[in-house]
Amino acid sequence: MSKPHQSSGKWNESGNDLPPSVPDTAAMVKLAEGELRANQQLLASILDNISEAVYRTDRNHELIFANRAYLQLSGYESLEEMRNIPRETLYANPAERAQLLEALATDGEFRNVEIEFVRRDGQHWWGLSNSVAVRDPQTNAVLYHVGSVKDVTRRKKAQEELLQLNATLERRITERTAELAASEARLRTLVEHAPEAIVVFDGDTGKFISGNPHVCEIFGLYADKLTLLTPADISPEFQADGRSSKVVAREKMNEALAGGTPVFEWIHRHTSGKLIPTEVRLVRLPAAGQNLLRASIIDTSERKRAEEALRESEEKFRALFEASSAGVMLHDENEYLQVNPAAVRMLGYEREEDLIGKSPAMTSPPVQPNGVGSDIMARQHIIDCMTKGSARFDWMARRASGEDLPVEVILTRVEVGGRKIIQAVVNDIAERKKAEAELLKALAREKELGALKSSFVSMVSHEFRTPLGVIMSSAEILEDYFDRLEAADRKEHLGSIRKNTRRMSDLMEEVLVLSRFDAGKMEFKPAGLNLRQFCQRVVDEVLSATNRQCPINLSIADSIGDVMADERLLRHIFTNLLFNAVKYSAAGTPVALSLERDGPDVICHIEDHGIGIPEMDLPWLFNAFYRGRNVGSRSGTGLGLVIVKRCVELHGGKLNVESKMGEGTHIRVRLTVFES
Repeated sequence: MSKPHQSSGKWNESGNDLPPSVPDTAAMVKLAEGELRANQQLLASILDNISEAVYRTDRNHELIFANRAYLQLSGYESLEEMRNIPRETLYANPAERAQLLEALATDGEFRNVEIEFVRRDGQHWWGLSNSVAVRDPQTNAVLYHVGSVKDVTRRKKAQEELLQLNATLERRITERTAELAASEARLRTLVEHAPEAIVVFDGDTGKFISGNPHVCEIFGLYADKLTLLTPADISPEFQADGRSSKVVAREKMNEALAGGTPVFEWIHRHTSGKLIPTEVRLVRLPAAGQNLLRASIIDTSERKRAEEALRESEEKFRALFEASSAGVMLHDENEYLQVNPAAVRMLGYEREEDLIGKSPAMTSPPVQPNGVGSDIMARQHIIDCMTKGSARFDWMARRASGEDLPVEVILTRVEVGGRKIIQAVVNDIAERKKAEAELLKALAREKELGALKSSFVSMVSHEFRTPLGVIMSSAEILEDYFDRLEAADRKEHLGSIRKNTRRMSDLMEEVLVLSRFDAGKMEFKPAGLNLRQFCQRVVDEVLSATNRQCPINLSIADSIGDVMADERLLRHIFTNLLFNAVKYSAAGTPVALSLERDGPDVICHIEDHGIGIPEMDLPWLFNAFYRGRNVGSRSGTGLGLVIVKRCVELHGGKLNVESKMGEGTHIRVRLTVFES
């Protein structure tokens, strides 16, 4: 036998001995340890300097690490202080911690849970919490937990304020618009009271539909004549550029219908034959099934005359007034020396003399939006312009009426008669600011619609798959084995097809009902109704549709008889609530529907002893497509309670839900249906 191979103790990646030139293993380990310490220091530095709170707990949920942001949000000076307090004291509702720990134990994580926390000083704040259990890859045992908390207090407060604002707004709209949709009222108010001439017309035919009083004034028309005309009828045959008025009008209308907002100059013709130069702004109006356009028309005759006069002014003002029709001012380091008419109009004054002699700080609010005094900022911008030759910035001006106006200011140092002064060009950017705000709203709405679309697609794919599969299976069996099936079997398969087809139809009906609510097409039409008989019919229908899965005990006070209500809306309310009560109850468990009178109101109680609703799901019950996390395999769209809430609100009523897991649900509906 040969002698055993003497190993050098150094190995390459393939397991073979390394040649003597390979670095010593101890040196390599030392180098790796140094790199590890550097990486750990870097990680610790990152964790301590990020704005998001990060923490780590052991397998028993004891805190073993918290970064600086976590300590600051909680109001503690050190990790040791936090270890010496019960973790429940950090929660506004200590029970929520138990729920989070249960989620970690069950699911190994929880994601994006909004929790109300309490600082050491007693102040409350909201955090978006995430955590995950880190497990041993070999044994799958929990080693520790890591988590993060993002401060969302501002967003939460903004959401609450927005909800309160929306509730107030909805209440006011309901009270003030009994017969007309809110959009029609706002449109009519806008058209009738706007300072400029506004006209609404059909984008397809060009026919005028309505206009405010300024329209009749500017064209010399009576209101009843306006609806017989089109833009081409109140214009000369050709525009200033020689093009046909009819052709150009159609081009501009098509641009607006495509989503643009064209702004252009236009020559109109008064009934006297006088030609009127105007500025026109077109925008498409939201209107289901119609292509409506709104035109804002400003008579620019005065502006045209002013521009002509400016071109004939003295040489020292020529560059100022010929450069732009925006507000233009000449001023020194202290006061305005000359202003153009546009600046006078923009700031709401009657004459140029009203502005001359004033300082920029005097035509501004005391403090600018950034919190700095207007006098201090104006002085700084003037110094910058005098030093550098120019300056450009956004500014908040104040009109003579006291109304604040956002403007863009361009300062240029100029020399007039051997004296260095400042030329200020001022542009009204209120529309731009408004457009930016509208854009933010549109982006938020688009995000919301995206979420609804995702929820809708998820619901449809989930809820339609099962009935479609049953229908397909029964149809195939009938097609392949019809002659060999017993009559009872054929009847059973046909019944299954009918049942699942009805289920799909009901799902789509809920979606269509909600869409009618969102489109404002669901109106409140009260009429005389025998409520006792109506409730009995609904109970019989639900019992039949559910194959009498649960008995429904109906109790109606003797004082309840004829009411004034919308039967169609009441059917949505009672049918949805009773179906839910049966669906989420065990077979044979009784469901109760009772009605009592309270003055002009009827109070309806729907009670079951089913699975109940988790407490954390209660705030989200009336969100479209939202379903409780304990519904299991029970079918549903998450729209039933949304529709019920809308129907109750159309009646001017109130809806209250009380529920406990495993004990059942009690829903109380109050409706004003009796005459006082």
